[in-house]
Amino acid sequence: MPAGTFTLTLVGAGDDTAATGDLDIGVNVASTLTIIGQGETLTIIDGNNADRVFETIVNGTVATIRLVTIRNGNSAAAGGCILVSGATTTVTLNDVVVTGCTAVNGGGGIDNSATLIMNVVAVTNNTAQGINNGVNGAITWTDGELSGHTDRGINNHGTLTMTNVTISGNTTAGNGAGIDTDHVAPRTVTLQNVTISNNTSSVLTNIGGIRQDGNGTFSVRNTIISGNAPLNCGGVGVITSQGNNLTDVAGCGLTQPTDIVANPLLRAL
Repeated sequence: MPAGTFTLTLVGAGDDTAATGDLDIGVNVASTLTIIGQGETLTIIDGNNADRVFETIVNGTVATIRLVTIRNGNSAAAGGCILVSGATTTVTLNDVVVTGCTAVNGGGGIDNSATLIMNVVAVTNNTAQGINNGVNGAITWTDGELSGHTDRGINNHGTLTMTNVTISGNTTAGNGAGIDTDHVAPRTVTLQNVTISNNTSSVLTNIGGIRQDGNGTFSVRNTIISGNAPLNCGGVGVITSQGNNLTDVAGCGLTQPTDIVANPLLRAL
C-alpha cells in the first residue's frame, strides 16, 4: 500500500462477505493475505467509526500486516480494530499501531481466539480492553507497547508470551488493569523483559498491575512490576519468578535471590 490515509466508506456493519463495513479476510474459503504499508506514520487504515477494521472469517486463513496504523474501528461486539478467529487461523502484525478503536464486548483494540503473532506493535488508547485473548487464543508478542485503555490492557484467557513489552497507563474499575488472567483450563503465561507500571484500578481494594486468577503457569523473568495502584499483583493463582525481576513493593511471587525490591526510578512511560 502506498502512503496515505485509507478510510472505509462502505457503511454496513455486520457483513461477513466483504461487501460493506470492515475488511473481511478469508471469505468463503481460507486464504492468504499480505498487506505492506510504507510505515506506521505514513500508511493509515481508518475504520471511520462505522465498523471494526479487519476480521478473519474462514478457519485456516493466514494474514500478515506490516508497516501500517489501524485506527478508528467501532464494533458493537468484540474486536474494535481487529477480530481474529478460527482455530487454525494465524495473523501476524509487524511494525503496526492499533489505536483509537472501540468495542462493546471485548478487545477494543484486538479480540483474538486464534494464533496472533506481533512484532514491534503498539496497542494504544482503545476503549474497553486493549486486547482480549480468548480461551483458544495464543499470542506471541515481541517488542511493543500496551497503554491508555479504559478497561484493562489485556484480558487473558489463553496462552500469552510477551517479550520486551511495556504495559502502562491502563485503568479499570475491576481487577488487573495491566494484565487480567482468568482461565479455567490450564494455560501458560510467560513474561520476559516486560515493564508493568502505572496501571490503576479505581477500587481501593483491587489490583492495578497483574491479577493472576488462572490455572496453569504464570512466569516472569527480567521484568519490572512497579507503581501500579492500589496493588501490583494479586489473585488466587501463582506467579512464578524465574529471577532478575524488580518490584517497588515485596510480593508478586518475586522471591528468587536475584529478584530486587527497590524503586526502579522509571521516567514517564
